[in-house]
Order: sequence, then C-alpha cells, then structure tokens
Amino acid sequence: MTIDTIINGRNSSTIRTLLIAGFVFSNSTIFAQKNKSLIDSLEKLTELQKDTNLVKTYNELTWQYRNVSKEKAIEYGNKAIELGAKLGFNKGVAQGYNDLGIIYYDKMDYKQALEQYGKSKTIREKTGDKKGVAAIYNKIGVLYQRKGEFINALENQQKALKIYEEIKYDYGLSYALNNIAILNFDIGNNEEALKYNLKSVEIKKKIDDNLGLSGSYVNIANIYFKKKEYQKAIEYNSNALELCRNTGDKEYISATLNNLSSVYSKVNDLANALKCVDESYQLRKQLNDKKSMISCLVNMSHIYLKQNRQQICLDKLNEALLLSKSVSALTEMQALYSAFTDYYESIGDYKKALESDKLQFVFHDSVLNVDVNSKFAEMNAKYENEKSQKEIIEKNLKLKANDYELADQKTQRNILLISLIIFIFLSYLIYSRYRFKQKIELNTELMHQQELRTKAVIEAEENERTRIARELHDGLGQQLSAVKLNMSSLESSLEFENDDQRRMLQNALEIIDESVKEVRAVSHSMMPNALVKSGLKEAIKEFVNRLGKTDHLKFDLQISGLNERLNTTIETIVFRVLQEIVNNILKHSKATIVTIQIIKDIEELTIIVEDNGVGFDVNTAKSDGIGLKNLQSRIEYLHGTVNIDSHLQKGTTIIIELPIK
Repeated sequence: MTIDTIINGRNSSTIRTLLIAGFVFSNSTIFAQKNKSLIDSLEKLTELQKDTNLVKTYNELTWQYRNVSKEKAIEYGNKAIELGAKLGFNKGVAQGYNDLGIIYYDKMDYKQALEQYGKSKTIREKTGDKKGVAAIYNKIGVLYQRKGEFINALENQQKALKIYEEIKYDYGLSYALNNIAILNFDIGNNEEALKYNLKSVEIKKKIDDNLGLSGSYVNIANIYFKKKEYQKAIEYNSNALELCRNTGDKEYISATLNNLSSVYSKVNDLANALKCVDESYQLRKQLNDKKSMISCLVNMSHIYLKQNRQQICLDKLNEALLLSKSVSALTEMQALYSAFTDYYESIGDYKKALESDKLQFVFHDSVLNVDVNSKFAEMNAKYENEKSQKEIIEKNLKLKANDYELADQKTQRNILLISLIIFIFLSYLIYSRYRFKQKIELNTELMHQQELRTKAVIEAEENERTRIARELHDGLGQQLSAVKLNMSSLESSLEFENDDQRRMLQNALEIIDESVKEVRAVSHSMMPNALVKSGLKEAIKEFVNRLGKTDHLKFDLQISGLNERLNTTIETIVFRVLQEIVNNILKHSKATIVTIQIIKDIEELTIIVEDNGVGFDVNTAKSDGIGLKNLQSRIEYLHGTVNIDSHLQKGTTIIIELPIK
C-alpha cells in the first residue's frame, strides 16, 4: 500500500488585499462572486487601474488562474514582473517570480520553478524581506523533496527554519518543522519524524491554523501506519479529513482520502478503502497531479487483489506504469513494482514476480542513494551511497555538455541566415517607423480638430441654455409676476355677485403662482444658481434634494474631497452629465435606490452612480442611444473615461474618471 505525506508551504502565498483607485465600493457586486466571476472582475479592474495597483492585480490574477489555466497564469505573472520592473516596484516583482515558481512547480517543470524562486529570493534579500526569503527556501525544499533529493531538501528547510526562529514567525516555523518531519519519515526515521510533527502541531494549535493542522495530522497518521497501529492511523486521518474538508483544499483532501484507503485496506474494510481511493483519484485527476495519481492506482490494485479481481488489479498497475513515464516518481515506482510483485505471486508467475521484486529494490536504492549523514545525524549508515549519486550527476553534466555542443553547432550554421534576417528586419523597421510617425502626426491633428468641434458644440449648448434660462426668469417669469400683482389689486376693488366668482379668481391666482414656480424650476434646471454662485458640490446637493422628495425613489449622495471650486467648464460638464444619467434612471430604470459617490483626490475626480433598476444591454445602448454618445463625447472632451457595467434585472453601475491636475 502507498501513503502520502502533506507538505506545508507548497501553496503558501501572502494574503493579498485589493484596493481600487484608493476607495472601496460599499454596495458593489464586483467582488461578490468567486472563481470565474472573481477572475472576470479582476480582469475588468486592469482596465481601470495603473501603477502599483495594476501590478498587484496582475499578481492576483496569476494566483486565481493557477487551477483554471496555467498558461493564463504565466501570462499574467510575466505582466506583473514587466510592469513592476518598469515602476521599480520590487515587492510586486518578487511576488510575481514567487507565484510563477508555484505555477511551474504545479506543471512539474522543476528547472523553471527553481529559476523563478531564485529570482524572487534575490530581490527579497536585497529589500530585507526575511519572511519572504524564508518562504522561498521552504518552497525550494518542497521541490527537492518531491524530486527525491533529500539533502538539498533538508538544507533549504533548515535555512527557512533558522530565519523563522530569528524573526519569531510561528506560522512559518510550524511549516518548516512539519517539512523536516516529512524528510525524516521519507528515510524511515519515524521517531524523529513524530517528534518534529508534534512540535509543529503545538504551534499550529496556538495560531489556529486548521489547514496546516490537518496536514500534520495526516503525517502523524502515516507514522502510526508504518508502526502498524492502524486504529490510531484511522483516528488521525479522520480528524485531518474533517479539518481539510472545512478548508476545501483539494490537495489535502485527496492525500488524506488516499491514506485512509490504505489503512482501511490493512484492516480489510475494503468497501471504505475503495470509496476513499476513488474519491482521491478523481480529485487528483482534476488537479492533473500525475505523481499522486500513481499512488492512488497502486492502492486500488491492492484492494482489487484482495477481492481476487486480478484483471482489474493488473489494469490499474499498467495505468500507473504508463503515468510514471511522464513524471519523476522514484518513491511511487518502488511501491508500484512492489505491487507488481504481489500481483504476479497471486497468479503463480514467480519469474515475473522476481523481476518486479528486483526493480522494486532498484528504485528503493535510487530513493535513498544520497549521502545524508551530514544533515541527518540520527540516520542509519545503510542509506549511504554517494558514489552512485555522483555518477548520476556526472552523467547529467555530460548530457548537458553534449546539448551545449549541439547548440553551438546549430548557432554557427544559422549565423548567416540570422544576419540576413536582421538586415531585412532593420530595413522594414526604419520604413515602418517613418510611416508610423506620419500616422501619429495625422491622428494628432484629427484629434485636435475633433476637440475644437466638441468644445464649440458644448459652449454653444451652454450659451443657449443660459440665454433661455435668463429669458424665462427675467422675461416670462417677471411678466407672470406682474399679472399676479395686477389681479391681486383687482380682487379688492371688485364686487362679486357670489362666492363662485371669488373662487374662480382665487383659482386663477393659484394657477399663476404655479406657473411662476414652474418657470423658476425650469430656469434653475437649465442654469442652477447654486452652480454659478456656490459651485458643483452645492449644485449637486440641491439637484438631488429636489429629486429625493418622492417616496418611490431614494437617493444616497456621498461627496468626498470636493471642498474647493473646480474649473468652470469641468463643473458645468460634470453637472450636465450627472443630470443626463439621473434623468435616464428616472425615465427607464424603474429603480428604487440610486447611490451617487463623488470622490476628489489630488489628480482625479471619480463619479460612481449605481442603481438597482432593470438594467440594459450596454452594447445596444452604445450603438443606438444618443444620450450615451453625448455623455461619452463630453467626458472625452475633458480627457476622462466612462465605464458602464449593466445587466438585465441586475442594475447599472457607471464609473467616470476625470483628470483635474
């Protein structure tokens, strides 16, 4: 039977907090969903963010794509590194290399993973990030442990342990202790492994690290399994499974289930054994963890052999053998050939059983074929075999030397061709640059002309609004007031024949009053006095207060930082744009709540309008709607941006960002 250890730190990463342009949406749905929705939201953010915030979002997308698309994860990791380097944001660059190392580790491209980890470590050492350096040593140790290179694994875990002790970081300390315990377990030093595991458990309980604690429980269960104390092994594995199901980590769950299967098989509870290993195998298949899938298949073969289902047993072993050809799995190969031995003995083919047994010991020696005395003082001398390890290294070096020689020969043959290609490329580049320069000059002039046209249209509109508002207020408004004054004077001099005549006059006066109010309201709407006298902030408050007096629609207005007057053109355009948005909400959205946020900082004015209405199709509205086109043109005139997020029956969010420096 095979059992899996759970390595701490394999997936560890710093917790990331996403900040959006210096503020957080209090009532937004952008971060409400997980998985694909979260990825979609993050990718939308990349269109709004810049500078270091964009680097952080690229790093977060690298991590979120880890179990969705390794290629997309690598793409975003490289974007984070490139932008971070350009901005001199060393922390973001180091995180990018760290996350890429984890992705390449998942892909079992250990050479690339080590290269990325090394680059991250170099930056963190220069910036004095001791915790980050220790985390890299931890990951490198995990990588070497997975490759079966126990000396390198122990050296790196001890470096991590030393730093964590120095900075008194309990979380990292517990993980390093856990991983050193696993290394002892891998070479058969069970008592020493148990000692380190118990130290790790003590710290994890103190810091309430349930995910890490579940891993330690699995590893302790493995020790009891090796000691044939199966009830204790079941107890610890069951406790671990309960914890890791709560955390939802598929790797931990699959390892625990595979181990429970091994223990159940030992106590002949074959139904539970098969149930556990099947679930473990499916999880690992989802994760594309071929090395761990081999372990599951070996366990399945033992169960089917106990059920006297030899053909299915052989099928599982052959499937595991096929998988082993695509991964480095020394430890699993030892267990695989041991299982082949059991199978051939069960069918009476002792010749093949002997061959499998020999192969089992070949891989057994390969796993332990390193000099570990200098690192494990308590390790038995029988595991020493330094000569074979050196031969392997020399063979690898020779193969690399041959590769370099072949590469050099290819380089010599291709020099002439490359020179020709470079010449052609440079010629094309010079021509393209000339054409590109001409195109830029033309586009610049077109944009200038467009800006002049837009400015003229906006100024004409505002002048006409001002003229009409003045004529309404000073002309029609004054005339109606004069009519009311004259009719009021007549009231005292007229003799009414009955009360109906008096009521008719009163009704006429009331209609004139309403007309005066209506003229004043229209005049103020076209050119609010508050905008002219007090500025944008007071004009918006007056506008919202006037609309918010109804019961069926509630407004929530939040203004931050807008304490001084802005440029007159900016104030006018922003007020008109806000009027247009709110009027569209009143006409079409059927909303009951409208939230308006206006945030001003040193360089930017941000306006966010959200409603809970019926929403609309943004693409259709952009192509057919005159209102949205006018809104877009006004904001573009101020060199700003408009982002609209709307879905049917899910409301609408409009974000406007304007430079004001």
